[in-house]
Amino acid sequence: RENGVAPEALVWVHAQNDPGPIQLELARLGVWISLDGYSLAPPNALRYPTMASALRDAGLLHRLLLSHDDGWAVEGDAPSGNRLTLFGNGNPSPYESVFTRLVPDLRRRGFSEADLTQVLVTNPREVLTLRRRLTS
Repeated sequence: RENGVAPEALVWVHAQNDPGPIQLELARLGVWISLDGYSLAPPNALRYPTMASALRDAGLLHRLLLSHDDGWAVEGDAPSGNRLTLFGNGNPSPYESVFTRLVPDLRRRGFSEADLTQVLVTNPREVLTLRRRLTS
């Protein structure tokens, strides 16, 4: 705000590293809350649905983004010729866990198809639409 940028222009990546209260506070201001790094690792099965539910219950589902943040990492730091390796974060196949595990878990918590469309289609489209987002 001090620099004239609207909170709606900010995407807080890796917001899952906060236990939750700051997520809600910033989402109320208009900041995008991105829960990244979802994988099949056991702690995620409870953490991510709980955080998503808290945002929904607070009427802030329109500020939520979900990300696998998954796949391959560059091994080494040479200018070229580095190998790609799987992250090794608990996902046997990259870029599937949000759809094969998290979405079903959210449905079990009462997320409607409209809620899921909001999070998986509408929100990413909104945040990725290029526009100037300045404070008035």
